[in-house]
Amino acid sequence: MWLKLFDKLADRGNWILPLSLFFITVISRIPFASKYFYYSDSVQYALALDNYNITLHQPHPPGYFLYVMLGRIPYLFIKDANIVFISLSILFSALTVITIFFLGREVFNTKCAFLASILAITSPNLWFHGEIALNYPIEAFFSTFIAYLVWKIHKNNDNLIWLLAVSLALAGGFRQNTPIFLAPLCWFCLWKVNPLKIIASFVVFLTVSLCWFLPMLWMTGGWDTYIAAFNELWLFSNSGSSVFERGWPALKLYSLSIFYFINLGLGGGIVILFFGIYHYIRNNRLKFIDKSKLLFFSLWILPALLFYILIIIHPSVPGYALIILPPLYIVVAHNTIYISDELLKVTKLNFTIILTVTLVIINIYMFFFSSSPYTSRGIRDNDNNLKVILTHFESYNPASTALFLPSFMFYGSRHVMYYLSEFVVYDPNVKIASTGEIRKFFGGQYRRTILSDRVILPVNINRFAALITEGEKQYVDGLEEVSIRDLLPGLWIVDGSVDQLKNVYPRLNLIADKSRSLVN
Repeated sequence: MWLKLFDKLADRGNWILPLSLFFITVISRIPFASKYFYYSDSVQYALALDNYNITLHQPHPPGYFLYVMLGRIPYLFIKDANIVFISLSILFSALTVITIFFLGREVFNTKCAFLASILAITSPNLWFHGEIALNYPIEAFFSTFIAYLVWKIHKNNDNLIWLLAVSLALAGGFRQNTPIFLAPLCWFCLWKVNPLKIIASFVVFLTVSLCWFLPMLWMTGGWDTYIAAFNELWLFSNSGSSVFERGWPALKLYSLSIFYFINLGLGGGIVILFFGIYHYIRNNRLKFIDKSKLLFFSLWILPALLFYILIIIHPSVPGYALIILPPLYIVVAHNTIYISDELLKVTKLNFTIILTVTLVIINIYMFFFSSSPYTSRGIRDNDNNLKVILTHFESYNPASTALFLPSFMFYGSRHVMYYLSEFVVYDPNVKIASTGEIRKFFGGQYRRTILSDRVILPVNINRFAALITEGEKQYVDGLEEVSIRDLLPGLWIVDGSVDQLKNVYPRLNLIADKSRSLVN
């Protein structure tokens, strides 16, 4: 009876099943959304809603123009930027799930499509990013949707090439790396298409891309300003980080990071993935694999994967893996069915439901009970920690006290600058590039950012309060004119007269300002 009901719901003309998957995704995300911005990047997106300025990292380069502009639409009615961007994360997580369903059905069958969708819904990585304010779920959606169009074009529906060109261009407006990583996949379907159509579609791609790129340049201040901002980010954050420059330490770090992010995305499915591959090889079944499907998934996965292994990946941002997780959900679903069929031959039992339920339970357990910071528990801990920090800093007088916090990814200067906007806030980290150039200091007040080669304190500021780590604590221990208190594990609060700042931050270039405020 249940199989007949499933077959009826999974009929290609019936939207009940994909819509059910959509709403299950939405409902499963809403109760666990973060109360505060989880990452400092999220704060920069929020600041960009009021003042788009890449030079000030509002947002950081390369710009993510369409993400911010899309956020401005609900921001007209909902003045909570965190809710605005989390709503987009939830929406595009759900769209990713149903697009995985449609693609899985096209490439394999409805059974595989449904299982892949269930794995995506419960994927700890995708679930986590549906609860925070970042644009990686949008990249996951475009990755899947573009792959769906590529497969349809490959199957002789070349009229979709126009939609493919538009989608690829729009994807670049949300995350500029997406078209680059998916370009090899797009070539997979073009060899069947009329060359004139290819040329025309490329013109469409460029035209749509310019429709968001030129406004972004204009709001940035022109081409020279944009390139300078991009070069500044690369110089102080990414330069000299590739495997070709750093060798084995970088290869080890990046490989382990992307493997961890994939494992976080697949949960128990990582075992199914490798066991299925092993079984194919051991039983000499590779020759039976559809070569076009193998090439399709390889071109989808490998470009981004190789970039993250060889060039750079941030070890604290699992969202990078979301561009390659959708094809892996489908492959794991296919392997699950394949393994079940093999077991059926031996045991006469259907293991599909057993394996599926097991994978779902593992995923749910990982999301709710894992100690990883990229889970429901990690979101709650981050919210609680940030609340502790903000509550403590609120006890100071913003008229006379400046706050100093490093640029921590999870709760740093950007968070305090946003939530305690009346305070003068500075990021005191000194960054020196391989060229010897010193990065300007970030500061701000009233949610307005300034950049300066010196820490400029308004004349009314005579006290400071700082959040320090073990590394800075060595400069404070033994100082009689400052107080230090435990705040969170590995974090302390230091406060005192601004005259003592040089002892806490020896490398600061500090001056007093004649004005009465940091920003005019």
